Amino acid sequence: MFDAEADNNNRYIYRLCPQYILTLLRTAYCHQQEPLREAIRKHLTREASVCVHVPVRIDCFTTFQLEFHMPFLTLREWVDSERSHVEASVNTWPELGSLHIDCHEHARTCRHVIREANVSVVVCGWDNSKWTCWAFSNTHDDPTARDDDVAEEFGILPEDYIAADGSGPADGKIIDMENPIWCARSYWVKVVAIRMRVVVKEWTWLVRSTDADVKAWVSIPDLVT
Repeated sequence: MFDAEADNNNRYIYRLCPQYILTLLRTAYCHQQEPLREAIRKHLTREASVCVHVPVRIDCFTTFQLEFHMPFLTLREWVDSERSHVEASVNTWPELGSLHIDCHEHARTCRHVIREANVSVVVCGWDNSKWTCWAFSNTHDDPTARDDDVAEEFGILPEDYIAADGSGPADGKIIDMENPIWCARSYWVKVVAIRMRVVVKEWTWLVRSTDADVKAWVSIPDLVT
């Protein structure tokens, strides 16, 4: 339902960079400066934090802040440098390690790399229907590089990237942009729930794949004593 009194502004940024930081700080209101700077600091330092600050008095404003910062690891197939520039650019993201996993798509063993990722979702407002949300995503999937025309062709709902970086439909959990959530608390809680589901899925895939790779390695005849 539309709320005529609602006033909210969502900012989603994939791979936060100095240019984006300067733009955000220059356009933020005075009472948003401190929570915004703190959100940027926690995101850049990959801090794990879930906090609720109510109430907070800043420059004669009584505000509230809802913070979610979560680092995790991802496991993805290594992208061949001969593929498209958009796909190949993922390889510039530093890797922590790699595994060789049986790939059903290619019918062979493919190299998968482990990389760091983290997301931050911070809501700052002065009323439950008057708020701003900043979301910073440092993950494998860049939803801004996708073709929206294809989504419309197949009848996929316009998705709020703050919740799942465009991977919501595959998980069955999305926030539909055509039916926005006006209540700050309800919106933040739903986003955090979806984000944590994605994080658990990433960790589960990584742990199971690592376990299978280690078992396969130690079972090699030359290694068995």
